[in-house]
Amino acid sequence: MKRFLIFAQLLMLIGFNAFAQERIVSKPWFISAGIGEQHSGIRSEDYVKDNFSPIFVIEGGKFISSCFALELGIKGCWYNFISDNDRHYYASLYGNLIFDIQNAIAYKEDRIWNTQVYLGGGLMYNAYHGLVSPLGLLEYPDGRLQPIINVGMSNLFRVSPRVQLGFDVGGICGWALYQDSCDMIPSAFLRTVYSFPM
Repeated sequence: MKRFLIFAQLLMLIGFNAFAQERIVSKPWFISAGIGEQHSGIRSEDYVKDNFSPIFVIEGGKFISSCFALELGIKGCWYNFISDNDRHYYASLYGNLIFDIQNAIAYKEDRIWNTQVYLGGGLMYNAYHGLVSPLGLLEYPDGRLQPIINVGMSNLFRVSPRVQLGFDVGGICGWALYQDSCDMIPSAFLRTVYSFPM
């Protein structure tokens, strides 16, 4: 039995090695910049004209396989809130794990359209006001630094071998981003992605 298990493991290793040699995958570095709209809240009463504000996004990363990439990004720079007329300045720095859905099904390097989902975490600095953290453990003075979750989906369209244009829908989730509860700042933005030559 022991010899059979060793033989089966060797066959699996040979098979995986042959598959890896047949399928050479490009793993480029990339940078991305985007601009769009965001608003505070996801309830129907939050969808008012004065609650919308611009969002600016800069990201960069590297594909680590045909369907996974790691990226770092920054989003900002203010959001509006329905209870006042002030600009609530912030910056969020985050890291994402990207999953390319089409490449997971069938890899194709020069695909015209890719759909990607991403999930990550990071920190948000809100320069507007201080709030109490969950359970009242920390009190943030003038500005505050707090953990966030960054989540979303991208649709990317190739316009040249190195350039893609895309549309993203996503959001920043966290505790007390603009009120004392679990909050979300949803956003939608257009982006340009440049992949560096290998």
